Amino acid sequence: MLRSIVDVLFRYRWMLLGLLGLFTVVLGAYLALSPRLWESEMTILVRDAAANSEPPEAAGASPLVASEIELLRSDDLAGKVVEAAQLAGATAGSRARAIAVFKKDLQVAPLAKSNLIRLRYSSIAPARSARVLELLAKAYQEQRQQIAANPSAVAFFDKQTSDADRQLANARESLLRFHQRTGVADASAEKGLYLKKMVDLQTEMQSAETEHAETVRKADELKARLDQVPSRISASTTQRANQYSVERLTVLLAELRNRRTELQAGHAPPDALDQVEQQIAQTTSTLKTAEATSASDETTGANPTRQSIEKELEHAQAAAAGIAERMLELRAQKDNVQRELARLEPLVPAEQDFLRDETAAEEKYMLYSKSREESRIGERANQEKVVSGVVIDAPRVPLAAKARLTPGILGAYLITWPLTLLLIFIRNQWHRSAFTPWALDAMASVPVLGTVPASFRDKNIGRNV
Repeated sequence: MLRSIVDVLFRYRWMLLGLLGLFTVVLGAYLALSPRLWESEMTILVRDAAANSEPPEAAGASPLVASEIELLRSDDLAGKVVEAAQLAGATAGSRARAIAVFKKDLQVAPLAKSNLIRLRYSSIAPARSARVLELLAKAYQEQRQQIAANPSAVAFFDKQTSDADRQLANARESLLRFHQRTGVADASAEKGLYLKKMVDLQTEMQSAETEHAETVRKADELKARLDQVPSRISASTTQRANQYSVERLTVLLAELRNRRTELQAGHAPPDALDQVEQQIAQTTSTLKTAEATSASDETTGANPTRQSIEKELEHAQAAAAGIAERMLELRAQKDNVQRELARLEPLVPAEQDFLRDETAAEEKYMLYSKSREESRIGERANQEKVVSGVVIDAPRVPLAAKARLTPGILGAYLITWPLTLLLIFIRNQWHRSAFTPWALDAMASVPVLGTVPASFRDKNIGRNV
């Protein structure tokens, strides 16, 4: 077993040395490039009335120490230190980040079997580390003094809290009456909704006006085309002889000839006979003309092109009328929205005044309520004769920087050794080849009688057997 492990490590020696060398180089680069940190520390003694008569181990001060640790780690205290030490920028985001970094760099831990709290703070400058802890101790003492209030302060904040509560109730009642009187739940929100609706109506009005103008223009074009198209067109034409005129003229010609015969037989005057001859000649000429001409019958029908244009014109006129009605409805809606906006316009500033009064009263109530609770805590502390937060070991400027190779970093580096070995053995399990006679004997299902060494230079045999 040991021989197999040594064989695997020897076979993957370059991989082993390479990984361990890489981890070592990474550790060395971190130690060389990481900034030097200077750590300053101070110690705070937490005492109560029983501490004068009992040793610290039996005093049972762990709840008190825990409360003081929470106070030292509070965001309020961290914010005061960050502002005093000028660790943050001008923006709120920079201040929040500086508080988070400060709380990360500050180490607060109780000492075992004692009422002592040890604080450590590290930075890139030794003077800054000591200065920050001094500011922290000062802010902590001020905070303890504010908590240790007197009974008169409790009574004062009780009265102020009651007055602020009454003002807050009055502000909320005034706001409720305003909403009931005006019938508006939220004037600002309703005004925003009506403004949005007004914008939508204006957009829809512009679209409707454009569509109406286009429809009217199309109707005018159809009317102009309709004036140029006849209402009826010829369907068929029939040619026939002028039979009726020929028959009438033939009868008339026969009558004239009979009269001429009568006049010749009766020895009529020459003038009358000449007149009849002229009539016969005219009738004969007219009969020849009638026989030469023919009558035509023409059948007409409705023009389908005109009918199509008329139908399209009707649709355009109906669409224009519908758009015009929609425009009238949109104008009515727009007028209603404008009236609502005009009604809400003076209500918004008045509502904002009521809301500001309510917000100011609520902030005032929260402030006095918090101060009242702090005063009560201080009063209870005085009644219990608690004296806490005595700095017994003031912070000093560190003379030497912290060691860069911490136990955590060293432990992380040492963990890479077994991980590297595990990786090598996993790699060996994937590579199912035999490099030694005993490995071949372990892999083969039949007894191994002998082995032939592989030639590294023979390409036909290869390296593995």
